[in-house]
Amino acid sequence: MDIRVISTGHEFHQVDSKIAQLLLELLPAAVERVNHQPPAPPADPNAINFSVRKNPYNDRWQVDMIQGSLVEGFQGTPDQLIDYGFGGKAQRKCPKEIVDLYRLKCEAQAADERARLRGR
Repeated sequence: MDIRVISTGHEFHQVDSKIAQLLLELLPAAVERVNHQPPAPPADPNAINFSVRKNPYNDRWQVDMIQGSLVEGFQGTPDQLIDYGFGGKAQRKCPKEIVDLYRLKCEAQAADERARLRGR
């Protein structure tokens, strides 16, 4: 058990639990128990994430599959994205919510381009 002396802030780690309980019982105004949170588990380096972003080179929307340091991008129609397999032989499919978001972004961009061209 870990305990802290309240007046000084000094912590004592791995104190025998019976001795720590005795100190806490006898000196409740002088000693307190320290509850350290266990460290968060490290992020899974093989976890797969999908994101929708604008490509800075051609100003078009794209879907990225990110796995560790690997990033694979897709630019095409939303209907093509439904059947597209990311990751080469692994053929990972894009989640429906990402496809729907990509469709909304592409349709909004196409509508903006049509409006801009009509304004010329």
